[in-house]
Amino acid sequence: SSLAASLAVLGSEQVVSVLQDFPSAERNMKQQVVLPGDKILNAPKLKAQDTIIRWSELSSRQVYNLWRGIGEQMGVFTHLASKRIRLMRVELIDENNASDQALTQLNDSYSSGYIYYDKRSAREGCVYVKCKEGWIKCTSFKFNGRKEIDGTSFINGFLKQRQADIPRFE
Repeated sequence: SSLAASLAVLGSEQVVSVLQDFPSAERNMKQQVVLPGDKILNAPKLKAQDTIIRWSELSSRQVYNLWRGIGEQMGVFTHLASKRIRLMRVELIDENNASDQALTQLNDSYSSGYIYYDKRSAREGCVYVKCKEGWIKCTSFKFNGRKEIDGTSFINGFLKQRQADIPRFE
């Protein structure tokens, strides 16, 4: 179901097919060519700061792509009331879904990082977070040293304790 799992299966199948017909694969191999003056560049290494979501800088699509890219291996994190929270499941909002459509009308009403939830989202076990552009749906969270929880448990166990505070990720 995840991208990493799908790619692992495809990669393992390719390795097996090459090894089964290695002499033919070896004949068809091409030598890597480095042109004079060209440098071989490595991709930059990810740092811990790259895993922190900056709600005021990233659109909903960028947050979703960050989670897809490194969410399973390294995790993506945010902070709420000085507590570090890992976002375990993130989805783009579905504009065909009635409860998701209502968010587009709220776009300018809230600042980036604002956590929105209502009775419908609580039934679905999710919360919505305002990004620089658009909203993202978060359905699963994990605090350091704790078990994974769904959006409803997050609302009931963490946000309702701090009703005086504006529910906003840092």
